[in-house]
Amino acid sequence: YRGRLLSLDISLCFNLTDRAIRSLHHCPELKRLNISGCACLTDLSLKYIARYCPNLEEISMACYNDDWDFFSDRGLKRLAQGCKQLHKVVLDGNNVVHESGIRCLLNEGVQSLSLRGCQSVKGEWLLDAISTAKALRFLDLRDCHEIEAHVRKQLRTRFSTRQKGVL
Repeated sequence: YRGRLLSLDISLCFNLTDRAIRSLHHCPELKRLNISGCACLTDLSLKYIARYCPNLEEISMACYNDDWDFFSDRGLKRLAQGCKQLHKVVLDGNNVVHESGIRCLLNEGVQSLSLRGCQSVKGEWLLDAISTAKALRFLDLRDCHEIEAHVRKQLRTRFSTRQKGVL
């Protein structure tokens, strides 16, 4: 499998560690990775992924428990800067990610971003970040209760004029 693996789903491997993620150096052609619910992973894993998986196109890092907020803005920045082909990111339920990490993903050309249930996502800066995100085509904000109604309305308007989807 070395060098030929294109997709890897290791979601819900609760005891998977950053050290195990380091073994991805054998998978430089990896395109899709699902590490959702891997509660022991940290930003160090994102550093390894950025270093060893430069062709990554899609990553899912959903959190299924409020106590599992394991990836921060710092890790997202490393991921975005190392994986230049990244176009789909799922961060559902992550409450540690804030403005700078999301901006970095958007500035690096992410086309699809799911932030469903991310209570750390606030409104006004998101409007600004999206206005400069030329590649963004899909944004999932369902269950982001901290985003004010007037901001949601503006987001829908901006997306509809650019033929993009926002929830």
